[in-house]
Amino acid sequence: MPTINRPRTNLERLKALQAAKAKADVTSATDLAFSAETLTRLTAFLPTFQTEMQEVGSALSAQSAATVTANAAKAAARMHISHFFQVFNLGIQRGIYSAQQRAHFNLDVNSADLPRLVTEQEIATWGQRIVTGDAARTAVGGAAMSNPTAAEVATVHSAYIAAQSTQSTLKDAYDHEQEDVQALETEADDLIADIWDEVEFTFRKDSPPSKRRKAREYGVRYIPNPGEAPSPEDYSIMGTVTNNVTGNPVAGVLVLLNGTDVYTATDEHGKYLIPVQPEGTYNLTFYKNAYELHTASDIAVTATAIATVNAALHPAAPTGTLTGRVTRAGTGSNATVSIDGYPISVNTNADGYYTIPDAPSGNRTIRAYITDAPSNQQTQTVTIPQGDTLTVDFTF
Repeated sequence: MPTINRPRTNLERLKALQAAKAKADVTSATDLAFSAETLTRLTAFLPTFQTEMQEVGSALSAQSAATVTANAAKAAARMHISHFFQVFNLGIQRGIYSAQQRAHFNLDVNSADLPRLVTEQEIATWGQRIVTGDAARTAVGGAAMSNPTAAEVATVHSAYIAAQSTQSTLKDAYDHEQEDVQALETEADDLIADIWDEVEFTFRKDSPPSKRRKAREYGVRYIPNPGEAPSPEDYSIMGTVTNNVTGNPVAGVLVLLNGTDVYTATDEHGKYLIPVQPEGTYNLTFYKNAYELHTASDIAVTATAIATVNAALHPAAPTGTLTGRVTRAGTGSNATVSIDGYPISVNTNADGYYTIPDAPSGNRTIRAYITDAPSNQQTQTVTIPQGDTLTVDFTF
């Protein structure tokens, strides 16, 4: 007999709480399957938990955007520093500079080896040595450097330091928001346990399949026990997802039942189960980063059998990064940005900025809507480059 599958992530906790509240909103107090006291706790706690989860998403979006900027600044700084020393060494070979002038940069005067530029600290250190060292070198009569100049290095070095500082600050903010949510996890788990236990108790005299069907309406989740065959009384669709190149199972694939709010994820063996659904014809969407989107259509669901729908996912082409800003009346706006056809969406931060890493490359339709006015939407059709960043702004 299937057993309760408790939430393990904060997204699962949020979904469980939202499902219980949604059911309570359309159920009379006399018919509600959990107590009025528990409903009062849920009504008080859910807005706080939702807000904290929203703030985590916004902080992550801001950090992601800052990371893109910092990575670009890091690449520019590394390139300029490396080019500076390469050109300086060539100048020594041509007799424009003396080898002894390397000492101004804390370089070995007898070696043309380039400094190591791997860590953030190394890039920051050698950039600063160019700025101060070249000033000291020219002050005692050394010929000025060009292509790049020390001033050009100073510009990209300053941008790099500023970008790293911003990224660090936003990472700290994201960590803080995560800690705020983590502080609520115990209360969320206790509340979900009370709701689910009370719901199961209310329906305890029903047949087990009937009890589970009714409990699922409140967000209760079930999984078969190890070695237990799933029953059509509990599940409508099942299957295994594999990599079509290697044949290996793919874990963590998001499986969505189109046209509903039902979804699940594959386990470590690539297997998934969709809870029992009304008879009819359905479509499934399978999604995971680094794989192409896969859709299975016209799946016949009956009350007497579980439909088996396996999927072999194609490894996706290289992805790109989508970033930008959503503004309304000239200022940043809280909004949601998504990619049509993909279960990918992010929330903007407080200033309206967003970033979608690992966005599927190619021609895509990008959609944005204002959080407090979901019907206020805009779309743009763009080409997301492979391995590069595209900026797409929306103005409402």
